[in-house]
Amino acid sequence: VVCDDTPPGTHPYWESGWCFAELSIAAASDQLPQYSHEAVARAAHTARSSGIADNTDTVAIEHVRAAVAEKHFFFEEDQQVVMRIIRSFMLKRALVDAIRTKNAGRLRTALAACLSRDLRDFLEQPVDSRLNTPLHLAVAY
Repeated sequence: VVCDDTPPGTHPYWESGWCFAELSIAAASDQLPQYSHEAVARAAHTARSSGIADNTDTVAIEHVRAAVAEKHFFFEEDQQVVMRIIRSFMLKRALVDAIRTKNAGRLRTALAACLSRDLRDFLEQPVDSRLNTPLHLAVAY
């Protein structure tokens, strides 16, 4: 459930950098439930317009970087933190999508990116509500 209420005197949820990160991660992970209809629609638009739903290529990353640059942060250094977090979730999404579509080339690329960024733990983390890991998905598909 997305609760977009913010305290008086702060930026609205949809303009906040950390809130954008939260929404982006939920969109990239397909984790927004049916209870947040407006947020699902906004997240889908955000994911498409910022490149989050695409993959980890340079163009998508630049779209996300531009979207993050427009958001408000209390500490400007947090922009880089948010970018690292979103890029990691984009990579996880690319890994899962490659497995689900049985695209060996994209899977090799995603795995190489995980290894080069020392994100081996992605292979042991759940990627869906049934707590399947990428290995579980690969065996199932």
